[in-house]
Amino acid sequence: MKPDKFLVSISAVVFLAYGAWFVISPGAAFTLITGGSATGGSALVDIRATYGGMSLGVGALLGTVVLNPQWLRAGLLGVLFIMVGMAGGRAIGLITASPGNHPTMWAYLAVEVIAAAAVLFVLIRNRQADSKSG
Repeated sequence: MKPDKFLVSISAVVFLAYGAWFVISPGAAFTLITGGSATGGSALVDIRATYGGMSLGVGALLGTVVLNPQWLRAGLLGVLFIMVGMAGGRAIGLITASPGNHPTMWAYLAVEVIAAAAVLFVLIRNRQADSKSG
């Protein structure tokens, strides 16, 4: 499998799995990842919708991209923007939050930065290949 298709595919699978987990068990997922708890009805509804539903939607969109090879560049850009946005928001949160952040937040930040760097590398490499062949 080509790197561009692999990166979009793995992103689709991760978002689908993450989304399903948060739709099925929002309170437990939230507690495991953040070390905090969300017990109120509205909090659980919003966690289900935002972390669950939106992640499922992103995963489905990326899965559709994988099935349409002409969309792979747009899919890579989408993954790049999502990862940079998540990493940026997480970094701001880690900088401004009080000490004692859950270790998962640091691991997520690392994964987001690595994923963004990998996608950026593939986009640059593909562009260079296109300019040499065109």
